[in-house]
Amino acid sequence: MSISISSLINEISEINFIHNSLSDTEIKNTSIQQIAFDSRQIQKDYNCAFFCIKGEKTDGHNYINSAIQAGSKIIIADFKNKKQLDSIQNSANNSIIFIYVHNVRKALAEASNLFYGKPSHHLHLIGITGTNGKTTTTHLTAQILSALSNNKIGLIGTLGGKIYQKGKCIKFFGEGSGRTTPESPELQAQFAEMLKEKCSHIVMEVSSHALDQYRVFASQFQTAVFTNLTQDHLDYHLTMDNYFVAKSKLFSMLSSEGQAIINIDSEWGIKLKESLRDSPAKIFTYGISSPEAELKAQNIDFSVTGIKAEFIINSSKKIKAHLPLDGSFNLYNCLASMGILLTDSNIKFETEELIKTLNQIEATAGRFQRVIKPANKDNLPNCIVDYAHTPDGLENVLKTAQEILPEKGKLICVFGCGGDRDSSKRPIMGRIAAQYAETVIITSDNPRTEDPNQIISDILTGLNSLDKVIIELDRTKAIKKAIQSANSNDIVLIAGKGHENYQIFADKTIHFDDTEEVMKVYTQMTI
Repeated sequence: MSISISSLINEISEINFIHNSLSDTEIKNTSIQQIAFDSRQIQKDYNCAFFCIKGEKTDGHNYINSAIQAGSKIIIADFKNKKQLDSIQNSANNSIIFIYVHNVRKALAEASNLFYGKPSHHLHLIGITGTNGKTTTTHLTAQILSALSNNKIGLIGTLGGKIYQKGKCIKFFGEGSGRTTPESPELQAQFAEMLKEKCSHIVMEVSSHALDQYRVFASQFQTAVFTNLTQDHLDYHLTMDNYFVAKSKLFSMLSSEGQAIINIDSEWGIKLKESLRDSPAKIFTYGISSPEAELKAQNIDFSVTGIKAEFIINSSKKIKAHLPLDGSFNLYNCLASMGILLTDSNIKFETEELIKTLNQIEATAGRFQRVIKPANKDNLPNCIVDYAHTPDGLENVLKTAQEILPEKGKLICVFGCGGDRDSSKRPIMGRIAAQYAETVIITSDNPRTEDPNQIISDILTGLNSLDKVIIELDRTKAIKKAIQSANSNDIVLIAGKGHENYQIFADKTIHFDDTEEVMKVYTQMTI
């Protein structure tokens, strides 16, 4: 792919100053073959546009010389750094263009969108935001949409990029950058690839960080979904109001005929709906307890076989379904997916097809995932792995585990909290775990650069008593201890890491998978 330098300059908004020694003809005839924000990724013999973005640990402005030496022909920098960069600018080869902008991340998103042919303008882009439920809702949506439309549906999120068709994943693009929402060049490249694969829709997770950092800027969303808002990422956003403002940005990016789908059982959902009063977006609401919701669930029954519920659409149409999922949080995820389906005028389906599809949807990896016990070993406890890493998420999965707990069974919870993340939620999660579980084993999650003992101490401040608490820093030993102390009527819930297959320490990252650890213990107990 390539674009001319002139088209790139025309696409970038909020340009403050351009330092350029090339003629108009040279600018028009010189093409850019790469967009980059990491100088190590610049390919030689490619004319590269290098964007100096500031990350958590590094600043791209410090790598301009490296970028030029690697072959960059155009440098996009923050105008506030211009005086500091004058010496580099003046000593650079005359063929190098310096563009100073008010927001480098926004310019990077605009350039990436142009470079890949503005792919989101040629398909139906669905963005899902909220503290909890994004991953499951995207996967449910991709399953349901692909099954009922027979189209290919793209998916982008925490578990990587995928394409679904006829309700099944037919292509996996890999785990991606590790972020919920990729940086704009990677994101637009995935859009373009999925468009090339003839996807009609792309459903994606949109994090608050991505919105605040303009990773999805310049993308055109047809549908935006709000699942909920509970405490998380306050180390970054500082206040819940700031967190809400970041999430709300997604809804300002809807096309003129866009659809906003909102959970109004959430007080923040109600606030979002009010904020969109003057927006051209059409609003569709869902919920369980709110009588005003346009899509509701009633006559709900939670059991070991899943969820039975009756869905009411616009106070008239009723659909009964038996979902092979667990818990009220998954019922909310299903309502969000149904809202997407019901508001898409291009998807035609019969009620019977919808019921059949709902009855066959599959759970998402690491989201209340039941680990399959070895054959003929019913004496082993039931183990569930879940990604819950927020107070609300942990409470939801513990409540659900209690709902399906066999008679005379006990609930054992293994969890920890991540390092270098919002520390204020740690005592809250400790209190919640002790409230719902008979035994709580506190262990390491991803300590990163923090002292694991300090993280555990923070968790313990939320507890009034340590009577039911066991502390085991080694996560492998903690999981083993939990399973070996349980019987066949018990449930062991292992929370915090879910689908992750790694554990991050200050000096290394190791392979670690909660599900694999459970299977190892199961195997040892069957020998």
